[in-house]
Amino acid sequence: MLLRRAHNLVCYWRDGSFVIQNYLGGTPVSLAPMAADILAAFTEWTTEDDALKEFPEYDPDSCRAAVRELHTYGFLVSEGESERDALLAEHWETWSPEATALHFSSKDADYTESPEVNDDFRAGKRPALFKNYPTADRILLPRVPLDPDADFVRTLYRRRTHRSFTQADLPLPLLSGLLAMVFGPSEFLDGQDFGALMKRTSAAGGARHELEAYVGIFTVDGVTPGLYHYNCLEHSLELLDAAFTREQAAHLCFDQSGVGDAALVVFVTAVVERMSSKYRAPRAYRVMLLNAGHLGQTFALTATALGLGPFQTAAFRDSEVEDALGVDGIRETALYVLAAGMPDDRSDAGYTAGLDAFRQAVLHPPHDQQG
Repeated sequence: MLLRRAHNLVCYWRDGSFVIQNYLGGTPVSLAPMAADILAAFTEWTTEDDALKEFPEYDPDSCRAAVRELHTYGFLVSEGESERDALLAEHWETWSPEATALHFSSKDADYTESPEVNDDFRAGKRPALFKNYPTADRILLPRVPLDPDADFVRTLYRRRTHRSFTQADLPLPLLSGLLAMVFGPSEFLDGQDFGALMKRTSAAGGARHELEAYVGIFTVDGVTPGLYHYNCLEHSLELLDAAFTREQAAHLCFDQSGVGDAALVVFVTAVVERMSSKYRAPRAYRVMLLNAGHLGQTFALTATALGLGPFQTAAFRDSEVEDALGVDGIRETALYVLAAGMPDDRSDAGYTAGLDAFRQAVLHPPHDQQG
């Protein structure tokens, strides 16, 4: 059988032990440093016997046992096992190993809480909430707030993360407006050598707009529940899975009520090549994550302005989400989960009045504004 060293390995020392990890889904393993020498003998496809000719001073049986162990851990791959390994090398090559190791080694994390960490935190072992420079000269700023009636300021201070929603149907115009304002194009530009460029209402490094939106819809007027892809150019919903349920969405996000009770959930993915084809350095991976954060904040503020309750989370089952969306997790990978619905915890002052005014303006516009 021909074997080759997996492309996606990292080696390091931890607590005096030599550690090897296949970051494409593998766990770190402490091994003897000689394991690195054996792996080096499998840089190209080769047989076990040919590779072990490089170690005449060692017992052949122990070397063969080591090869089998490295294969079991996924550090060596056979030709039939190398498809995802090769796919990763092809599509993340320009950002490897820095960004690739961070992204894939942090996927499918178990979001169970650590009692020890939480106990320490509750006991007061936590960093200071505010930072200051006691000996620095100071300029005290006037505490003059912006106009509290200004629409943007009101929206900004009303934004909350909601986890409890009514089961009332969401009016279709609210869904349409939310998707258009957050994920749709705001304008197009002539990028000259870079071609036509799209702008959104969120900042996006290089206007690459590598982020896609998959929308699970559960209670929206006039829309059959299911999983859809939002076609931002056409401003349409493309049905992918009519059997997708809110229970499934909740499971994918560790049964969080902010997802399970929402009217809709948005799975944000990144088409990696859109970013990596222009920006070759691994630092661009940071930009991709920042872009997702920009978009998430725009989603939260837009939902708030529309009278909806926003929710956002990074706690989701990466591989299961990607399976549900029909993406491979390498060329296109899940980054973020957003949700929204009609909140039932309307404690903010003026919330109900503002929401009613908005609905009156959007859903029942004056006669001369109706199309």
